[in-house]
Amino acid sequence: ERHHHRIGGDESIDGEEVQRRGAIDQDVIVDAPRIAVFESRREVRMRRFKNILFVLEESVDNDAALARAAALAERNGAALTVVHALEVTPGHAAIDQGWADLIGDWRRQLEVVAAPLAERGVDVTTDVLTGVPFREIITFVQAHGIDLVVKAADKPGGPRNLLFGSLDLHLMRKCPAPVWIHQAPRDGAGYGRIMAAIDVAESSPLGRSTTRFILDLATSLG
Repeated sequence: ERHHHRIGGDESIDGEEVQRRGAIDQDVIVDAPRIAVFESRREVRMRRFKNILFVLEESVDNDAALARAAALAERNGAALTVVHALEVTPGHAAIDQGWADLIGDWRRQLEVVAAPLAERGVDVTTDVLTGVPFREIITFVQAHGIDLVVKAADKPGGPRNLLFGSLDLHLMRKCPAPVWIHQAPRDGAGYGRIMAAIDVAESSPLGRSTTRFILDLATSLG
């Protein structure tokens, strides 16, 4: 199978010729054995994300994670939704006036958080979810076509959750969309490099598709 890849202008070359032209100042991405795909440094950033969900929690520092989600939305031309999930168990009277007031308070808080982003031109909306948090978040993801969930890392809740909190673990295990649990660098610096773990020896259609998906995500996060 021969794959043609556009290098510049109207010039088009096949995969074997691409491998011979290693002197070109381009980045090489291998998405399957014996197939080299060249992408211009100016064009490598893919608009991978269309709908980004940011989960805001009360007990964590959301600023760095929200800034990252907003930057991703701007870079990808994506819509950003900021939500807070209120835990309401069957024993709670969700229609009680106290709950209505609490939901109203959170709606106002989220609007305050979103206002500076909207002023920057980010397509941002807000919502308050009620129920079991991880279930409500997953339901929202499925209902609204969310393709990335961003959340600040929980504070660990016990010896078994030394790195992530329980909501983080639930989302990473069960959410159908990619989940980025954001932990700000300790020195305050930004992220300079992204590592994408792939298996270049994988030749099955599913393996090749997964490899391309991982590379798409990595280039979109850069």
